[in-house]
Amino acid sequence: MSTTARSIRSLLLLAGLSSSGNHALAQWSQNEWTAQRLGYTDAIHTRNDGQQQSPARGSLLASDGLIVGISERYQGSEFTGSTAWASTLSQPLRRIGFFDAIHTSSEGVQNSDVGIAVGLTASRNTSVNALGQSIGFSTRYDGAFENGRTAWRWDPILGTQRVGLTGNLAQGLFSSPVNEEYSQPISIDDSGRVIGWSRRYEPDTLLAGVLPPSSAWIQIAGSNPTILDLPGTDYVRPFDGFQRHEPRAMNNSGLVVGISYRFDAFGAEKGQAAWSWTQATGTQRIGPQGQRYLGFDGTEYAYTTSPTEAGDRIGASWTFFDATADVGRDAWIARAGTTTPELIGLRGADHTRADGFQRSEPTTYRVTGPLRIAGYSQLFLDLGGFIDGRSSWSWTPTEGSLEIGLRDEEHTGPNGERDGFPVFTLPNGAIAGYSDRLGNSIFDRTGQSNWVWLPPSPGFSQGQTIRLGIFDALHTSSDSFQRSEIYGASEAGSVFGVSYRYNGRDQFDIGSGRTLWVYDTTTRTQTNLVFNQSSAGDAVALPLGMSNDGVLTGYFLEYQGTQIVAQRAFAWSAARGIITINQLLNGGPLSQGIENCFFADSLEDASGLGIVYAMPQGVLWNPAGGGWATAYRVTRNADTLVCDSIDFNNDGSLFDPTDVDAFFSVFSEGACIPESATCNDVDFNNDGSLFDPCDLDAFLLVFSEGPCTPCGT
Repeated sequence: MSTTARSIRSLLLLAGLSSSGNHALAQWSQNEWTAQRLGYTDAIHTRNDGQQQSPARGSLLASDGLIVGISERYQGSEFTGSTAWASTLSQPLRRIGFFDAIHTSSEGVQNSDVGIAVGLTASRNTSVNALGQSIGFSTRYDGAFENGRTAWRWDPILGTQRVGLTGNLAQGLFSSPVNEEYSQPISIDDSGRVIGWSRRYEPDTLLAGVLPPSSAWIQIAGSNPTILDLPGTDYVRPFDGFQRHEPRAMNNSGLVVGISYRFDAFGAEKGQAAWSWTQATGTQRIGPQGQRYLGFDGTEYAYTTSPTEAGDRIGASWTFFDATADVGRDAWIARAGTTTPELIGLRGADHTRADGFQRSEPTTYRVTGPLRIAGYSQLFLDLGGFIDGRSSWSWTPTEGSLEIGLRDEEHTGPNGERDGFPVFTLPNGAIAGYSDRLGNSIFDRTGQSNWVWLPPSPGFSQGQTIRLGIFDALHTSSDSFQRSEIYGASEAGSVFGVSYRYNGRDQFDIGSGRTLWVYDTTTRTQTNLVFNQSSAGDAVALPLGMSNDGVLTGYFLEYQGTQIVAQRAFAWSAARGIITINQLLNGGPLSQGIENCFFADSLEDASGLGIVYAMPQGVLWNPAGGGWATAYRVTRNADTLVCDSIDFNNDGSLFDPTDVDAFFSVFSEGACIPESATCNDVDFNNDGSLFDPCDLDAFLLVFSEGPCTPCGT
């Protein structure tokens, strides 16, 4: 970025200027992108009827377009495992995982999976870290039979590296007499640390006939794994030495949280304890303890979720009352650097039964930035029943617990009943969730509404709860039922979901479809998206995700008359509007079979990369089921980037300082210079982003006789 442009950008930011206002959309350009098929397409990855399946498992598109995934393997019509692969723009196909003799059955079966994290790194919802590394497993075989799993970390430079416990160690036996080993990776952080669990083989028994004994571990690249098991006799079954320890998640500082199963002196299972581990502290039990958390038979039960990047640990513990079967919950937080829990949630009279029973649980929270936790607390309104609903709440160290959610007449029963649940916490502190619509009681539910709660601000000491979705006549059933569902939230502060269409039908007939909507918490505006309607007024659209630069992707159904004829992938952004993925594509395997584009997984307008799914050429989508899809990487064509003319005010004079003044005036939402002239829009590089500092840089570079580049570099 040039010094001049950097200075101007700083001035604009200090002035608080934004892209709000009435500006023309910089529309998508047709034939702007090319699709590249991912995965394997040879005979061993093709079923005898021609089926091929190659789903993506994770991506870091900023790293040379990196995508990891699998391709299904077949022998005739029989499924025989999966091949794991990695693909970049410079290396389109690279096999990863283990596929040597011990990972191949006597019948030629091989099975590897990648990106299968189930306790995801706290700072993101992805299975590929910032280094482009991923985790996976490869199945082991003894002849024709499965013989465990080998866990691994894959690195773009170092390749596949084994992780997990193996052999006869001082802390346990992790290989069976028949060479079985079983390790499951759980999560990988941005430095390459991997956590997981490995099966113990002394004794060779199961818990309740299902769960094997296991130890938790963490492994740093180039080092042996460290066992994380919570120490003590309470976590070892006395008559056979059985123990089960599970890591659940970690943050990017190497803080790991997990659970360990508890046993009494007679070997009976007595719940589980929550713990955290760091290199400095070792494994420590966390969560409240004492008589309130001890059942009459000695049971204790606690769980913990992903830690925050600051090191806070959040969870819930069961509470017990005499010899009754009632089990409550206390939500808690152990702040960074301590093991002392603090109870959170709503704990007043409306949320406490006469005997002191309470039930609160956390449901969502921010893992980065200022701490904010959301959850629910059980309502007790003395109506003669146990269930009077749930109240949603937000908690911070300074605000304490605030009740949030919809509490108007439509969402409150005649005696004050209400039932809500927070689902997402956005980076800007907003919380999105749902509240049930109630009729005559908590059991008379007339639908579900979505909402977003905005944190306290001047004039709103308790924050603001705003109803989301669509609730007009089209989206209300003939028996007055309304239903909206939140599907996700973006890093930029948008919430997206659907509202059910009824078109005069009752609540049990959802054939009319769903209308997609996007709510921007920054501008506090909702956009409703209808892509295609049948002649009867039916429409179906589903969102799948939104990129950091605000591109929403998913799919919708296309109709001819009343018949569904295709499923189409779409992209939408506030800056560019709607387009089908097939309209974007130019050349490549999808250029002719446009009916085959199935759904869009992601699309990054800024980087010009994305992932879509389509069926192979010649295979038609069947609305009744059938057909198959594989992943494609889509890339914006380099030759489609065209900068506008530097004659910004269209006075016919090139390299005119007045054009510079005019550009910066319009960029700061001022008038064209001269005011009588007609200036172009400020999307100078035509990337679809208005009021983007990259347009400043691109304009100045071209004005100084440089090339048109995405960001003037």
